[in-house]
Amino acid sequence: MYRDFDKEQGEVSLYDAVNVKFEMWGVSDDDAKFLVKTWKSR
Repeated sequence: MYRDFDKEQGEVSLYDAVNVKFEMWGVSDDDAKFLVKTWKSR
């Protein structure tokens, strides 16, 4: 996770970069891709 503390701060925390690794089991590859895509859109 990277946050530039020199930028103006707002009401919510905004990050310049975030790295997330998902590991899923019990779902199909298509369902896993859908879940990750949904998470990214939030």
